[in-house]
Amino acid sequence: SLFTGALFEPEHEGQWRALKWAVEDFNLNPEILNHKVVLVERQTLPSQDSFAAQKIVCKLVQAGVAAIFGPVSP
Repeated sequence: SLFTGALFEPEHEGQWRALKWAVEDFNLNPEILNHKVVLVERQTLPSQDSFAAQKIVCKLVQAGVAAIFGPVSP
């Protein structure tokens, strides 16, 4: 498995759904990653809160994520 993280603010639910759909579609083709699947751990954070984002990113990195998607806001 390829463990990834996703950080999204509540108002960006559409972006989360798009990522979730893309990962589900990607996982339907086992040939892409040699029969591995992508797992996404979603984290919701307050808008414009870089401190909260930093804490979540640190936890995800400590957990060994291969990639982090988001957040949308600067």
